[in-house]
Amino acid sequence: MYKFFIVELGEAAAYPLGGLLIIYGIFRLIRVVNKFRKRNEE
Repeated sequence: MYKFFIVELGEAAAYPLGGLLIIYGIFRLIRVVNKFRKRNEE
C-alpha cells in the first residue's frame, strides 16, 4: 500500500510531503512538551 502511494504521487511529490509530515509531527511534539512544562511550573 505504501509503495503504491509513493508511485502514484511520483517521487518529486512524495519527498516534500513526507518532509512536511515529519516537520508537522515534530511541531506537535514541541507544543505538547511546552504544555506539560507550563503545567508543571504552575
